[in-house]
Amino acid sequence: MRKIACAFISCALFLTMLAGCSSKDQLVSKEPFPTFSEVDMEGNQITEEVFSDYDVTIVNFWNNG
Repeated sequence: MRKIACAFISCALFLTMLAGCSSKDQLVSKEPFPTFSEVDMEGNQITEEVFSDYDVTIVNFWNNG
């Protein structure tokens, strides 16, 4: 009887954990990169066109202020 109770509780915990894994929120945006215009540290104008030559780009934003 004790093994059956342990198995039942284990199954219930496992199913509870699986229920928390499903999410309908979308983490990745499928929209193109928005238009922008900024100045780099050397005073050069930068726009979204710097990404047009590549299929995938990783953008790392820094804030020093």
